[in-house]
Amino acid sequence: MSWRPQLALVDLGSGSVTHERLDEDQHRTSIGGFGLNVSLAERFLPPGTDALSPENPIIVGSTPFAGTPVPGAARLSVVTRLPLNGAVAGCNGSMAFSSQMRWSGVDHLVIIGKADRPNYVLISEEGIEILEAEDLWGLDTYEATEVLWQRYGRASSVITMGMLGERLAPISLAFVDKAATAGKGGLGAVMGSKNLKAVVAVGGAPVEVAEPKALRRALVELSREMQADGAKDRMIDLATMAGWEKRGKLGFPYQNWSRLFDKERATALYGPVAYSREVKLARAACLGCTLPDKEILKLPGGPSKVSGGCEGFTYASSFSGRAVNYGIRAGVGSAAHVIAAHDAANRQSICDHHWSAGLDLAFDLRARGVIGEDWRGASLLAPGFESSMKLLEMTASGEGIGQVLARGIPGLLEEFGEEAEKRAIHIQGMDTVFDPRAEGLGTKELAQVVSPRRHWISGYTDPYRSGMAPLELRLAGQAIGLPPDSVERILPRPSEYHVGRMLPHVENWYMVLSSVGVCTRAVSRYYSPARVATLLTAITGIHWTPEGLLQAGARAWDRLRLLNAREGLGRRQDRFPARWVREPILGSSGEEHYIHDVGPERRRLDADALSSVLDDYYRERGWDVTAGLPSPAAPPDRSERR
Repeated sequence: MSWRPQLALVDLGSGSVTHERLDEDQHRTSIGGFGLNVSLAERFLPPGTDALSPENPIIVGSTPFAGTPVPGAARLSVVTRLPLNGAVAGCNGSMAFSSQMRWSGVDHLVIIGKADRPNYVLISEEGIEILEAEDLWGLDTYEATEVLWQRYGRASSVITMGMLGERLAPISLAFVDKAATAGKGGLGAVMGSKNLKAVVAVGGAPVEVAEPKALRRALVELSREMQADGAKDRMIDLATMAGWEKRGKLGFPYQNWSRLFDKERATALYGPVAYSREVKLARAACLGCTLPDKEILKLPGGPSKVSGGCEGFTYASSFSGRAVNYGIRAGVGSAAHVIAAHDAANRQSICDHHWSAGLDLAFDLRARGVIGEDWRGASLLAPGFESSMKLLEMTASGEGIGQVLARGIPGLLEEFGEEAEKRAIHIQGMDTVFDPRAEGLGTKELAQVVSPRRHWISGYTDPYRSGMAPLELRLAGQAIGLPPDSVERILPRPSEYHVGRMLPHVENWYMVLSSVGVCTRAVSRYYSPARVATLLTAITGIHWTPEGLLQAGARAWDRLRLLNAREGLGRRQDRFPARWVREPILGSSGEEHYIHDVGPERRRLDADALSSVLDDYYRERGWDVTAGLPSPAAPPDRSERR
């Protein structure tokens, strides 16, 4: 069996659809999913393309594991240029779309051009159609999904966006099957700029695998390990809330990143007990996942003004993040109010992470008199449920201060200038989620600084734990394929952890998982490079080694960096927010916390130390330290399989 992924190119402007088989070598060097999408971006994304121009492609990638019995492998990758900060970035989603697209005979979809009127793209066994969407334009994400499910069946999968995407707002997301999001940074706006309301996938034919017996043997072993895991029942019961105790040990940043909200108080309001008692309803799983972690949450009675309707429940990728965004930052109060605000944002494709960060900054600017009474809605800029719901409504419709909030932190900086810049904590326009003054500078925190999208997710799977000995890290690092010779550079002694040396290996593993389709949440604990190589070989018939996988991941990361270098990204843009460096965040009792490492001594990091962290990162990647880039001629060819 020859593994040659099927590519479909849809031009919304001309209405044309073309197909081609990709060369097997592209799989050998890029794997699939995120990695292969990066390779396609080199081909289809012209340098200097504006994010909202017809020429900006939306590259949707399924993965080799999608549509097969491999559990927890429903990951979907989208690569495009995002309007919030101009990054060329990968945006991951989930649910059923990746599998349904593969079952329809398409592995990668590239959408270019702009339609004259609202449309949606339908992918099925019969082919690809561009269909009118006048009746869908103006519907929220839930309403549009329901209409399309009624047309094509509940088994079909839908990517869509709401009012904020139609208005081309850079904080708009895309939603997948109501329950998953994709595209923090403005994927919804990119869809809106093309008059593209939705993409629907309706699969039919099963995926053919090269070595069914080998795949079956590998899956039996994987299933036994999953069944024997004593932690799985708690993960199924609480989903992401199972990790509540580990998150925000010192408290949760709020008041525009100046203070920490008390952890005990947060736990009483939003912890596992309050979550289970007040809002937990059921769980939704991505297709084929045995650890369902998408939330189905109870809504308080009555429709919200923004949503225009209420089913009695809503969806979330996690509750803990919503509790921080709406409960702590926006100050909406109860867990039920958190869910009401989240539902309102979901329906109009508002990114609640970025919206709440912008709102928190706006609270600060209002209190300091930077935002004056002349702005409609300025009086609403204070924590509270009713004010937050009204501000969500104004954000969706573009009224008053809402049109500034819809443009995110960059919009606030444009409108309110130097004073806003002094108070904002952002990295190239993107909000931060993890603050190293509270959490310490781990891989998640550093990923926010060096990843093209300025997102933490690529730093998620760090095997290091504070106080580890080098031998312990060597053993724990096997889970992500950490090369043994790198341990001496990362952890020369228990008190000296070099996060800049660790992050490239964490990112490479993230790229591998996102390229084969494995979720980076709880289910990733069951996957190692050796297991992924075995499964990928059985599915494709092409022999893979763990080393070859990680080399392909590193190559894709190099290529992604070079794509962004064409748009001006380099070391000068990899900047730690000034307030992280110059001022502490105050604990709930008033104690000062400065940016520090995550080693046992929690050493404070000054500007010179942070510069050294970046040096370490670039050196570990084999990049030019001064430019912060791979070789401008070509990324190192690390993808050859050993």
